[in-house]
Amino acid sequence: MGRPDVAITVADLGARTTVVSVDGDLDLDAADEFRAALTPRHGEGGRLIVDLAGTTFIDSVGLGAIAAAAKRAARADGDVTVVASDPRVVRVFEITGFDHWVRVVRSLDEAIIRGRPPTAAA
Repeated sequence: MGRPDVAITVADLGARTTVVSVDGDLDLDAADEFRAALTPRHGEGGRLIVDLAGTTFIDSVGLGAIAAAAKRAARADGDVTVVASDPRVVRVFEITGFDHWVRVVRSLDEAIIRGRPPTAAA
């Protein structure tokens, strides 16, 4: 079985902000690559932006990877912001309560200028 079309890219915006962008479905087939991309690349207090603007589907594996990244960031006094513009992806964050753990915004520009996400429940 071939791997579905998905592209995951990582870009550093300055010394303390990393953007991980996903274009395609974020599911089990992309999980290992996605987890590796979320590996911390910055020191304490860094910002991670997960750009899902090119994603129309996310499953529990993708959510779990984001949750793990958010926990690591919180321990290091950093933060995670998710960009999601597709209503189906936004809805997953809303119905799972994830939008209380990480800030979910509609555009990369908004993610870059926004402040820290809400405090995550332990």
